Amino acid sequence: MADAGREAANGFDTMQMPLYASAARYRLGQLLDNVEGNGLFHGAEADLIERGIVNPDRLVGMLAPGFSG
Repeated sequence: MADAGREAANGFDTMQMPLYASAARYRLGQLLDNVEGNGLFHGAEADLIERGIVNPDRLVGMLAPGFSG
């Protein structure tokens, strides 16, 4: 699952879809549940906030639904 999450995030970066890339990293961070995951989660959250997203969790819920975290 982690490899698929990384592939998704990198693919969204390549396609210049930064919100989806951050959403993929946010979810991957939740799934990994370790130091690396913590960094991915908080980095993605910070990126979304920097882009003006007031509630990153809700946006991620829309872009990458189906995860319970």
